[in-house]
Amino acid sequence: MMQYWLSCLQIAQFITLAPHVFGGVVVHARSGPVRDRWLQALERIAAHNGLPSPLRKIPSGITDENLLGGLDIESTIMSGKPVFRPGILSQCDQSLVILPMAERLESGTVARIVAALDHGAIMVERDAHGERLACAMGVIALDESIEEDECVNPKLTERCAFFIDLETIAWRDLPEAHIDTQFTDYSRKRIDERITQIVIRNEQYQALVGIAGQLGIASLRAVQFVVRTARYLAAMDENWDRNEPSQEHLERAVTLVLLPRATQMPNIADEAQAEDEPSPEQNEDTNLEENQSQNHETEVLEDQVLEAVQAAIPRELLDRLTQLALVRQQNQSAGKAGASQLSSKRGRPM
Repeated sequence: MMQYWLSCLQIAQFITLAPHVFGGVVVHARSGPVRDRWLQALERIAAHNGLPSPLRKIPSGITDENLLGGLDIESTIMSGKPVFRPGILSQCDQSLVILPMAERLESGTVARIVAALDHGAIMVERDAHGERLACAMGVIALDESIEEDECVNPKLTERCAFFIDLETIAWRDLPEAHIDTQFTDYSRKRIDERITQIVIRNEQYQALVGIAGQLGIASLRAVQFVVRTARYLAAMDENWDRNEPSQEHLERAVTLVLLPRATQMPNIADEAQAEDEPSPEQNEDTNLEENQSQNHETEVLEDQVLEAVQAAIPRELLDRLTQLALVRQQNQSAGKAGASQLSSKRGRPM
């Protein structure tokens, strides 16, 4: 589990480097020493990247007045005119927020957080006050669910680039604490300059789309997140001077972003054997052969990345991540307000 712990720390790097770019991290773990150590490492890396510390928390039962803002009664009485008090979201621009017990968030709270993740701003219209406030943030959703029918709201997980399962890591398996400090040994200024130069080739993009399809992932956001991750991996690699990610960067990005979302695992060997057997249609249709030759580079890259990714992850961990992804897919309604989402009699569907 040493390698998986290092992956969790690398994810902490990404989310603190660009909170709004990656949206957030879903952390499946109940309160314990392993989760506490990861959160401590996150705080340390966040401080290194210039984010406010300690990170703000949004409790699951927060009211709209505290979340978005509202009328400051005391100041209004003293001044004789309406005084607006900003909410927590307005104070989280270019920062991270922690969502304890994220599986219990009310659907209304989730909707407001999701709007901030989508637009990088919130529109506050309360108590005769209207204002658009910048809120380009990321979230750390702490999933403390125990039963299989409990999970974080799918609208929120859809907008989080990463998912980590700290329940699979025992305290005795963790490396020495000094290893965590090595993840602050980089220059953010150099990465910010380098990321603008990194571009994904069309063949690489098509390969990532194909990999997502083979893993049973239908989300376009997942593909966007894996592309962004590959670009940041290339930007952070001091030994890489080309302006496009390498195959190793693509493999790493797929491991971090797509594998935890996978609902199926393709058998590359069987697919390769099936492709080697010519079909009657391929023998008759020369145009189809020309199209296949054009896409050959993409298909080869797709298979190579998938093979490397599957070989790099222990089978037990791979099976657990796939099972958790299936559970999240099946539970389309989560949290206290799950029952109310079943009704389509009123309101616009989320």
